[in-house]
Amino acid sequence: MKQHVRSILIFSVVFAILNLIGCGGSSTSPSSQPQIIQGSVSTDTGLGIKVVHFSTTKAGTLSSSLNWNNTSNIFDTYLIKGTCSVGQLLLEGPGCEHTDAIAEDISDNKPAVFTSAVSVGAYSFVMAYLGIANDTATYRIEIN
Repeated sequence: MKQHVRSILIFSVVFAILNLIGCGGSSTSPSSQPQIIQGSVSTDTGLGIKVVHFSTTKAGTLSSSLNWNNTSNIFDTYLIKGTCSVGQLLLEGPGCEHTDAIAEDISDNKPAVFTSAVSVGAYSFVMAYLGIANDTATYRIEIN
């Protein structure tokens, strides 16, 4: 009888350990979780550009959303592979021209949204604006 109880106890311990370390393929594993980059930027009146640099940790589909408070302001969003500074964007440096964007939303829609396939690497999320009034814009980038 003691041998049976001991076998059950050993089996229970092994089962508990396997549950703690996981067996792969779980829908809750870190690799299946979306990568999220989010924040906010403040803008002044006039023309301007804000850039958020980020790196993707996995290939997948990127979805972006940018929303702002003042409906009189206009925002366009772009996604560029690599890191571009505001200066490089203004001077249209190599790899940092408008035509280098792999995704964009230049509509008048609020929020500005787009979706694009991405690979692992560095990216620039570009927010170009014409501000009638000071504003705060919030962005969310999600990679699945």
